[in-house]
Amino acid sequence: MAIEPPLAQRPTREQLQARRVYRRALRRARNPLRFSLRSLALVMSLALLTALAVAGLALSLQDTSSEPAAEPIIVISAAPDFSFDAPPTEEAALGTQVIVAPQLSANLLLTGPPVPTIILTDTPVPLAVGLLAQVVGVGNDELNVRNLPNRNSSTILFRAAADTTLQLIGGPLEADGFIWWQVRDPQFEVEGWAAGRYLQTVSA
Repeated sequence: MAIEPPLAQRPTREQLQARRVYRRALRRARNPLRFSLRSLALVMSLALLTALAVAGLALSLQDTSSEPAAEPIIVISAAPDFSFDAPPTEEAALGTQVIVAPQLSANLLLTGPPVPTIILTDTPVPLAVGLLAQVVGVGNDELNVRNLPNRNSSTILFRAAADTTLQLIGGPLEADGFIWWQVRDPQFEVEGWAAGRYLQTVSA
């Protein structure tokens, strides 16, 4: 059976509080780096929240940098003509800028550098035996048709004016820097050798 001390010897509430403060101060003096559980939990919570905030900011910056910025779409359309009942047009998509241009007159002249005229011509067929060829590139002169496919040891049999049609019957042979073709004049039934650079096929 416990024996309680007399009431005069019991510590008062102020004395108990002073003892607790003294003991707490004594523990801090012995270990200044000691934290209470409440302080330690608060510090850890703040550190965790800070880490989560930094990670979320990094992810948001990465997502925005990886996606290219959407460029605005500009649609230029003529001003509406209310002289007739036109069907309603669909509204522009989100992010589309619509620019309404004024009506242009029918006799509007566009200024600028002249555009060169493009002339489409048939690709000439390569020279080959059995084709018809035309004399080209001689100007006001005539093409020499020789008895042999060279210039040094041959004689001129006849001359063919520009646009003369000849039949290719032999060749090609290379000599004196030319490609020679054996030709026949279907009008006079004469044959000889002519330089291929002055011949161009006209039909197969």
